[in-house]
Amino acid sequence: MVFRRFGVISLIAMFVVLTAMGNFVPPKDYVTECALVSGESRFSYAQANSESSTLWNVSGPGYVKIYVRTEAGKNASVQLLIDGKEYKKYSISEKDSQKYKMEVGKSRRLNISQAKIIKIKIAKGKRNIELKSDGILYTRLVLVSQKPSALAPESYEKALSLINGDNKTTYYIGTAKKPIEIEYKGAGTLTVWSRLAFDKNMKGTQHYTVVAETVGDKKVRSKLESVISETSTWSNDGNVIPGKARTFKIKLKKGTNQIKLWSENTSGPYCAFRFSVKK
Repeated sequence: MVFRRFGVISLIAMFVVLTAMGNFVPPKDYVTECALVSGESRFSYAQANSESSTLWNVSGPGYVKIYVRTEAGKNASVQLLIDGKEYKKYSISEKDSQKYKMEVGKSRRLNISQAKIIKIKIAKGKRNIELKSDGILYTRLVLVSQKPSALAPESYEKALSLINGDNKTTYYIGTAKKPIEIEYKGAGTLTVWSRLAFDKNMKGTQHYTVVAETVGDKKVRSKLESVISETSTWSNDGNVIPGKARTFKIKLKKGTNQIKLWSENTSGPYCAFRFSVKK
């Protein structure tokens, strides 16, 4: 059995690939280094086959998401093991992807299936995760450590789905006429992710302001700037391109916190937000 290791340059690049849902984990053992590609977007994958499995080392607590793809039109069966013990078996039979291809080696690009996503809760401590297959598979593992929980607003103008590779994240539009309204009981820290929408006429760095108004306090304005994201799109608004995410934090007091947010001072069509809270 022959395994290859990720090169130093590839390893550095992969460690900085952050998804909306967690951190990419390079496999310890695998067959061939691959990349899921679409235009300028690239996401690292590893190939597994019937003779060689894929192995990852992860640390909990948290959970992992394993993205599994086959060549277009093909099926496969996989066995998942945790610390050497069988966890579960899966059948992989997904529709063909209309957006992505799998780059195997330096030049060969294959038609690929959509991803089957396997989500597993990981207990505290170090864990070995191994994936075996009866055929050729392409796999990617993302580790999501226990983090602040997502928080959905009570009121907003419109919800949008941000697509980044295999991940989909919900964002919410807030305007001065229809601000986002959030209510949370208890002390903690609210993290606000904002993405400015870029239309076809907007170039380079764009500036905008996010207004946060809490009941009983003054308005706080955060001046931000962004550029066009090279990896993300809105699934339900193809007329604009999302900007790269910019964040800021709001301290939450004991009792009931009521917050309104909206954007101003920008030529962009709108600004969309998502939220998480840490107690």
